[in-house]
Amino acid sequence: MRLTLRNREGHGNTFHHPRPIKGLIFDCDGVLLDTMESNRVYYNMILEKLGLEPMTPEQLAYVHSRTARQSVEYIVPQYLHHRIPDVLQQVDYMRDILPHLRAMDGLLPALRWCQTAGLKMAVATNRSTTMDRVISMFGLQRYFFPVMTALKKRPKPHPDQLTHILRVWGAHPEEVAFVGDTEVDQATARLAGVPFWAFGDESLLADAHVRDYRHLVNSLARILQLPVGCQEL
Repeated sequence: MRLTLRNREGHGNTFHHPRPIKGLIFDCDGVLLDTMESNRVYYNMILEKLGLEPMTPEQLAYVHSRTARQSVEYIVPQYLHHRIPDVLQQVDYMRDILPHLRAMDGLLPALRWCQTAGLKMAVATNRSTTMDRVISMFGLQRYFFPVMTALKKRPKPHPDQLTHILRVWGAHPEEVAFVGDTEVDQATARLAGVPFWAFGDESLLADAHVRDYRHLVNSLARILQLPVGCQEL
């Protein structure tokens, strides 16, 4: 397997995958789903109910990759933390937030292609109680096993979610890749010893960069020596 390293300035070397690739592990927010708007709406709604100003760009970037608990405690001043449980009860995630979620362009055709190609697929996310609803809403349950959340194992960047998936699959770290879009994902892959493929962010230090799902499928087709055969992408 040869994937160009495009994040290391001045280097034209390639990454050699030491073993055939058997599976892909995906982050959720920003990789499977475009959740930036839903995160903005959700956390700003909480801040508004507390009489606070909307999130700064830095806060929005933080909540995009952390657990809900970590995010709320980060954006809400400590003197208001005692009000967090009551405010959370006032936000109906199904009604107020889910309508803002969108599948990433080309996601479903790419997942079907990967499934047909015989690749295992799993999810490692810092979502917690909302993941089951999200999986069901987009019909993703047929593609991923296991689906690891912050409720099942320690949240990323702890490597527990990835190492658990490897045990379930009976795979070595070098036989899979973790597709993520944040520095948290980058650190998680490094701690688990798993190759990291950065989705949509060329500033991340990664073994490969993936622009979008068309690019992912085309690259996998070359690696596995299979036809793309995915006209929907």
